[in-house]
Amino acid sequence: MIIIIIIVNITIFTMLLVLFMIIFLFTTLTVTIDQCLRVCSRWLKSNIENARRLEAKSAPVRNDSAKLLDNIVAQYQLAGIRWACGWRGAHQLVALRSLEQLLASDEHYCSLLSGE
Repeated sequence: MIIIIIIVNITIFTMLLVLFMIIFLFTTLTVTIDQCLRVCSRWLKSNIENARRLEAKSAPVRNDSAKLLDNIVAQYQLAGIRWACGWRGAHQLVALRSLEQLLASDEHYCSLLSGE
């Protein structure tokens, strides 16, 4: 059985999720735990450096998003902002910038969020 996994923007969380999926796949196919652990171990060893490199490369965007989120929460006295979307990184940063511009452009939107 050949498993081909193509992952874009691997993070450590994604790697662990894939690891658990592989374990689940192998255990449901009555493959021994030893075989499953060998495959998972090889996969982790061959992909951990790439995941760390990609995570480090995306750190500036994640940091900018976190700072902007904190600024919006503080400036508009919000209890918090919950990101309910699977997309992260640049998509999140652009969405937060749009929210910030929307709130800055019209007091009506600010009043809607008052005390939220």
